[in-house]
Amino acid sequence: MLATEASLNGATIVNWYGASVGHDACKSSSVRWVEPLIPSELTAPVHPNKAGMAGAAAVLEAAIG
Repeated sequence: MLATEASLNGATIVNWYGASVGHDACKSSSVRWVEPLIPSELTAPVHPNKAGMAGAAAVLEAAIG
């Protein structure tokens, strides 16, 4: 639905799921992009950490060109 609405309105969906594979909350703190239920970084549980936001930014920058 989001992709359809974006397409109808001239917007682009930037999906960073593929880039985040292998960086899940179960990985070590040096690899993960999402913090587990008990975070080791200053972020909300089960939300992107600093590395995750940097990864998302790289995907967005690539989409922008």
